Amino acid sequence: MKIAQPAKAGSSPTEINALGQLGFNLCVCSPWNPAFPYKSPVTGMNSKEMTEGYEKASGRQVTQQMGSSMAVFDAGIAALKATPNPLDKAALAKSISTLKTTTVVGEVDFNTGPMPHVIATTRFVGTQYQKTKPGSKFKVEQVVIENSEDPNVPLGSNIIPYNTGA
Repeated sequence: MKIAQPAKAGSSPTEINALGQLGFNLCVCSPWNPAFPYKSPVTGMNSKEMTEGYEKASGRQVTQQMGSSMAVFDAGIAALKATPNPLDKAALAKSISTLKTTTVVGEVDFNTGPMPHVIATTRFVGTQYQKTKPGSKFKVEQVVIENSEDPNVPLGSNIIPYNTGA
């Protein structure tokens, strides 16, 4: 049995597809997935709607970076709204340092974590790149297989044993 859990280099379906058969069933720790149940307060879209819109407009498969990038805008707009004068840099910095808001990736909280009032951490889920069904538009899909950090994210299926050809 071989086990691999790529980090940044395995976060995109394009990278997994490049691995061919070796890419199927690899597990990745993900900050966002189309299954996330949260809505972007900026766009009002949930993760599924964002995914469908992106894939329809671009013709390309969504990556987990999309959610993280949207969350930056979600949190940034929340900080601007929480600041009486958003042009006041000190007041804006103070708003960011105490910001707690829900984004498309879930809760972003600058009040907790390893460096309170300096950085915010988000929750991760375990995902697995699985073969899609015949006739699907893409070769792989990133399925949530572990959600202990964020039980609000639904599990997509059970883990498929690595490299079984399933």
